[in-house]
Amino acid sequence: MLGARLATHDGREMVVELRHALDAIAAIRGCQAFGQGLRLGRDDGACPADDERHQVARSMSLQGPHDRGMKRDEWKFEYTAARLAEAADAKISHHSERLAFWKGKRDEVLATIRADGLEIDEKIVVGYQSPKSRDWERANRVSVRDDLRQKLDEVLEKLRDHTEQLTQYEGWSQMLCANPEQRVGLDIDDWLFFLRRA
Repeated sequence: MLGARLATHDGREMVVELRHALDAIAAIRGCQAFGQGLRLGRDDGACPADDERHQVARSMSLQGPHDRGMKRDEWKFEYTAARLAEAADAKISHHSERLAFWKGKRDEVLATIRADGLEIDEKIVVGYQSPKSRDWERANRVSVRDDLRQKLDEVLEKLRDHTEQLTQYEGWSQMLCANPEQRVGLDIDDWLFFLRRA
């Protein structure tokens, strides 16, 4: 059989077929060292010394089973758009609740700032009988207590984050509801975006 195939092919075709066969062997689980040697040979690289070959073989054997075969980052799971729309609606509900909570916190912090969070630093110079006009410009400095300013910054950051998330999930919900029968392949990042527990 091999003799018949050799008789029907010219040298170039045989080289192409041989390359395909070698690539197929290199793709087999457990043949990574073979594949590395094959790449070196194709790139006109020299064969590694014996001690280097042993290091490559040892590094291949130290890899866990998921490094050689299982590719979780390449997994896809199919969901209908209707199911994803439900998940997006659940996220909308969650972020709406959080947004309302942080709006309440903002009102509390602002009320505290208005009540006793302002610090007024009055310059001594305005206490004189006849202060100069420029003294009035620099006479008082009003500031918010640092702890309250930090609380307000945190509240505003949370409001910004939940508003952004709410807008994003509302857009997804509209698009998915418009195509409820469409099947969508999700990788782990997509799945976490829609279905992660809050």
